[in-house]
Amino acid sequence: MKIKPILFSTPMLQAILDGRKTQTRRVVKSRHESGLFRVGKTKDGAITEITSLDWDERPKNDCTNDIKPIATVGDVLWVRETWMYSDDLDNPYWYKENIEREYLPEYHESYKWKPSIFMPKEAARIFLKVTGVRFERLQSISVNDSIAEGIDPLLMSNMQLATQGQLYRNYLVKSELFNEGLTAFWSFNSLWCKINGAESWDANPWVWVYEFEKVERPDNFY
Repeated sequence: MKIKPILFSTPMLQAILDGRKTQTRRVVKSRHESGLFRVGKTKDGAITEITSLDWDERPKNDCTNDIKPIATVGDVLWVRETWMYSDDLDNPYWYKENIEREYLPEYHESYKWKPSIFMPKEAARIFLKVTGVRFERLQSISVNDSIAEGIDPLLMSNMQLATQGQLYRNYLVKSELFNEGLTAFWSFNSLWCKINGAESWDANPWVWVYEFEKVERPDNFY
């Protein structure tokens, strides 16, 4: 088992803590040293296909076409968050996700938050055990997987649910009124476009799909 860091946006941290997010997708990068998968590329370097390799088929010397995920089944990911030191000796760290969820903006808008990339390991509070790894095209995501990505369901009445079905947040607009909501697939589309840009969605890249579950801090974390 390996223990590795990973980053999530604040809304996705909230979804993880709420138990709604159990998957994440990351664009496949080529030129990694691994014999598990092989990527086909065009002359300009665009990824065209991905295939799994049997153990005996792994290249022994040439790894230029190989790819590998950031984690494999059984690995644990520790989540880096936007954070800051606190004056509380019992709770020496504050997390932006917690403060934004619990307090109005005027309470914390002047706080000097530290970037998640600089969060020390001892401040980590969220640990995710990888339970599945696969690859697919971004736009091949199913409705169930869109929901597993942690998209935010809108609060709707029974009548609205009966006539429209469950709608989810449109991350590209501020309003969250039910009549501005989206189906699960298009809600995930709006989330991806907000984080990665519409051009990334249009490119329909190959992505790693990581399935995970929350676990306690590993004994060997340090």
